[in-house]
Amino acid sequence: MLRAGLSREETLSTLARIPGIYVPTHPTGRPVVRRRSADLSFPTASVVLTPESEFGDAFLIEIARGCGFGCRFCLAGHLTRPPRYRFLEQLRPQIAAGLCRRRRIGLVGAAVSDHPELEAIAQTIREQRGGFTLASLRADQVTPGLLEGLRSGGTRTLTLAPEVGSARLAAMVGKGFGAEEVLRAVEMARSAGLRRLKLYFMLGLPAEEEEDVRAIAAFVREVRRRIPDGVLSLSIAPFVPKPHTPFQWAAQLSIAETLRRQEMVKEGLRMKRVELSGCACSGRRCGRSASRWRRRACPGRGYRGCSPGETSVWSGCWRRWSHPRCPDGAGP
Repeated sequence: MLRAGLSREETLSTLARIPGIYVPTHPTGRPVVRRRSADLSFPTASVVLTPESEFGDAFLIEIARGCGFGCRFCLAGHLTRPPRYRFLEQLRPQIAAGLCRRRRIGLVGAAVSDHPELEAIAQTIREQRGGFTLASLRADQVTPGLLEGLRSGGTRTLTLAPEVGSARLAAMVGKGFGAEEVLRAVEMARSAGLRRLKLYFMLGLPAEEEEDVRAIAAFVREVRRRIPDGVLSLSIAPFVPKPHTPFQWAAQLSIAETLRRQEMVKEGLRMKRVELSGCACSGRRCGRSASRWRRRACPGRGYRGCSPGETSVWSGCWRRWSHPRCPDGAGP
């Protein structure tokens, strides 16, 4: 279409007729059909390499698509099924080409640690004197071999996503593993020489109670006990319901309640070498942060005409859209 020299209007009209593409200004009256690639025989890797990008020091290779775990809050686990993989023999040329341009390979996928050949892929990269990096690992799939590969490639931080602090809430959201698996991974990280941990948590999940909120701080204190000389970086973000998930119509906390629960977590985490994001704020800045998380739910769960402000969102004016107007006065 770009080579055909079509006008903007002609381009949008043509795109709207392709199954799987939604053009808001050209509604077809038909549901948007999900499109996916069942065959991953084609390569997907970095094309433009620049140090100005988020992962500028790595050559990115997609090794998998889809996630089969199905956590009840996660869009990827419900929209991208089934899991599909690119296997080692197919990836060898991309690995060799990538290591000619960067010292590290970034392995990309919705659930990278579920790849059946992940350790073999990591070993192949190490044999070619390269390093590799991963976005995160499932705690129940961490192995000493993977951690040693990460450390030898220059990675100093292990990223895990417990999401919750209590066993009750972990079972309710369908995490599939509990505190023991996370703590075992923490101990393996310490043995491998990884002294920085990044842990992701959420506040305000459906059925969350005050005991669950306090359990986050208690869980982090136990992690600190297992790795007393490390640095803990915590992301504690408010829950945002995602469409196409079992929690898509779950209510969000009010801004006032979000701030109250954030303070509960912060009060229980007054210890050295703990860095907080998501709730590490105060005053007006913290209120703006909580409001931003609430605003994210409206476009995701909304529909055409949900808010006159949606055009501002997609044109990059997110900050101006501070008061979404949902139908019938409903909140986001």
